[in-house]
Amino acid sequence: LDLNQRMADRFGFAREEAIGKRVEDMTRRLTSAVFEKRREKRRQVFAHGQPVQFTENIGEAWVEYYYHPVLDGEGKVRALAAFSHAGTESRKAEAAVRESRELLASAIDNIADGFALFDAEDRLVMCNRQLRLQYPNSFDLFVPGTHISDILRRGAERGESPDADGRAAEWVGA
Repeated sequence: LDLNQRMADRFGFAREEAIGKRVEDMTRRLTSAVFEKRREKRRQVFAHGQPVQFTENIGEAWVEYYYHPVLDGEGKVRALAAFSHAGTESRKAEAAVRESRELLASAIDNIADGFALFDAEDRLVMCNRQLRLQYPNSFDLFVPGTHISDILRRGAERGESPDADGRAAEWVGA
């Protein structure tokens, strides 16, 4: 075993003490369930020669682990390189973004008028329930990613736009 100073600090060892030890010697303080989970992940890397990634929740901290095979000249797994990354801050940021999106979606859905948001490429990002109710024959067209011209043309073909009356393609400008 060899590890950098940060990992040695995490294990509570001086780096010099860790060199040459087995992973099991360094992780004895882990619960047996955590220890067995990590051991199984290491075995997968040795058995299949493929990298393994997993995340653990340790108290209030999230840690992402990456186990990568180190191959010899014949392509056989000779060792395992393990990397970890404290992902707590990114998890908190992801949760904050998710909460903000849900709040925005809820607010938009409760607007009394129809509302649609399109991106720079004219694809639907989101719309509210009221807009869908205003166009009952086109309800199924309001799917994120759908181009505005497809929504307008197909809606016109279904009779949603009296101005288009039989000339949907011309009306949309396609």
